[in-house]
Amino acid sequence: MPKHPLYIDFLSDEARAVIGEVHPQTAPARAVLEKEGFRYLNYVDIFDGGPTLECEIDRVRAIRKSRLVTVVEGQPAPGEWPACLVANEQYQQFRAMLVHADPESDRLVLSARELDALKCHPGDQIRLVRLCPEEKKS
Repeated sequence: MPKHPLYIDFLSDEARAVIGEVHPQTAPARAVLEKEGFRYLNYVDIFDGGPTLECEIDRVRAIRKSRLVTVVEGQPAPGEWPACLVANEQYQQFRAMLVHADPESDRLVLSARELDALKCHPGDQIRLVRLCPEEKKS
């Protein structure tokens, strides 16, 4: 936290103009968050003056659309599957990774290496969500 208040009236016009704005290089990140359900509610970061985006947990698309699938060990079937984010359900050992998979299937075939990376075992339930089409470039 800053030790003293920062008075906006003492800032230059240029500095005031960018309060609550994102840098052009971070605009794509903001767009991804907004597609997930986050919104700018007129609060700014106390350190850089950038916008803070907020969202109720149950409004985050990745949470609403995710579901539990059963993990099976093997070699994933070839095909043009979309990019999906998968994550284990372990709070203390949380792991997530990007895989190409059938987002409609109730089971997910992962290699032994992928199972190890996710800290899960065959038969475990993991969370899966398809990435938005704009995000599936991997």
